[in-house]
Formats: sequence, C-alpha cells, structure tokens
Amino acid sequence: MKIAIRDGKFRLSLRLPLRFVLWVLGKAGDGEMLSRFLRENRGEMRRIIREARRTHGRLELVHVESADGKEVIITL
Repeated sequence: MKIAIRDGKFRLSLRLPLRFVLWVLGKAGDGEMLSRFLRENRGEMRRIIREARRTHGRLELVHVESADGKEVIITL
C-alpha cells in the first residue's frame, strides 16, 4: 500500500506492507466484531488483494484533491 501526500513543493510518500496495514486495522478497530473479523480473515483478504493487483495493476483507493492544491492518494 502506498500513501502519497503532495502540497506544492512538499511531497511525502509512504510504502507500507499490506500485511502490516491489515494487522494495524485489526488492532485499531473500534468495534469488537470488526477487529475479530479482520484478525480471522487477514490471510484471505491478502490473497484477494494480491490477485486483484495482479489482474488490474495499481488500484487507487482514495484520491482527494483540495481547492488549494493539496492532494492525498492511497493506492494498493
């Protein structure tokens, strides 16, 4: 997963392993049911996301652009 933030000359790009992102979501989930679901199905979710990435290439999850030129992009 890649998180990119752009604001004029300021650019920040973070690459995070998918396994780490799913682990953090499982730990930080507000609802007990959501956390348990993410922990139990983490492996299957990784497999599905990897297959989608192979089939479709880079998948853009979020692309937000503000009126003043700031931009946030989250891709798989």
